[in-house]
Amino acid sequence: MTVKIVMIAGEVSGDSLGGQILAALKPQLPTHEITGIGGASMQAQGLTPIFPMEDLTVLGLAQALTSYRRLKKRAAQLIDHIMTTRPDVIVTIDNKGFSLRLGKALKTEMARAGWSAPIVHLVAPTVWAWGAWRAKSVAASVDKLLCLFPFEVPYFTRYGVDAVAVGHPAAEASRPSKTAARQALGFSDHDQILVLLPGSRSREVFSLLPDMLQAAALLRLEYPDLKIVLPAASSVRSLIEDQILPPQHIQIVDPSETSNALAAGDYGLICSGTVTLETALSGLNGHVYYRVDGLTYLIGKAMLDRSKIVLANAISGQALYPLALNKEFNAPSMAADAIAFFKAGRMDHDIKTPLTNALVKGGDGFAKNAASAIMDAINA
Repeated sequence: MTVKIVMIAGEVSGDSLGGQILAALKPQLPTHEITGIGGASMQAQGLTPIFPMEDLTVLGLAQALTSYRRLKKRAAQLIDHIMTTRPDVIVTIDNKGFSLRLGKALKTEMARAGWSAPIVHLVAPTVWAWGAWRAKSVAASVDKLLCLFPFEVPYFTRYGVDAVAVGHPAAEASRPSKTAARQALGFSDHDQILVLLPGSRSREVFSLLPDMLQAAALLRLEYPDLKIVLPAASSVRSLIEDQILPPQHIQIVDPSETSNALAAGDYGLICSGTVTLETALSGLNGHVYYRVDGLTYLIGKAMLDRSKIVLANAISGQALYPLALNKEFNAPSMAADAIAFFKAGRMDHDIKTPLTNALVKGGDGFAKNAASAIMDAINA
């Protein structure tokens, strides 16, 4: 019997998670059919796309509003595909606003048709940052929720959501020592190294990189021998290279060298996001920055728990990284943050241990844990 799976991811990070899960899931399903939305990672594991993944990618509330008609059309297309093919399970990955609305609409359509399939969602909505009361609505959209972090589970189970922690792949990755990382990048143990992390999305790069580059230039006035490294995601490398001129003395490295860059660095200017998990696990100190559209900022000020915006801080329960948003920072203030750190001699400050202690351990690892949970939903 052919097991049919519909898996939907709306951006690169979700595609990476989906690819890992499919690689772990397929050996348990000798005969299978995988359709949905995904990028290179999921397609490499056999997913047949219904339309381009980029059609579901939105950043901020303002962009979501301007993309409403397109997203509504694509949601209707997905619902029609699911109701026609009748898969054994539907798996949505992150892209929470779209995924949860899709799940709720699907449940309505399935009830109307007298047929149902389990809806599994991976990456819990950040109710711990945006208001715990929102967890209650998740039960209307999903049958099983796969959480990346153990602290998230109680937020949902109290409302009857079948939630389970499957771990995060970042917790399983091996990381080089500082000495080995520096040798790989051509640096010495005595170098002072600044890491620039402007994000993996074009909007993030446009809004953060100019200030980061100006801050780096100011830092070199204070520390002329400062080494500067910038790991560039392939999706935005051309945008980054267009802004960097040879006299700026910045070493751009490929994604394959990101782990070395993070482990080698002393201090980072960091775009808020999942990367803070990677930086903290690599032991990279720094400061987190982000700019959002005006609408998102205004709503966020009223609803958001600022202490939990930075993912590494939320997971560890400690203020591992300070945060600055929108007009709270500029190039001189970013440079001042770094100079204060270097002058305080805090390059050996341990931020890795608190985060490592807070992550899921045990089981078979993220991908196998997630695949097992999906199989449980199929067989329920």
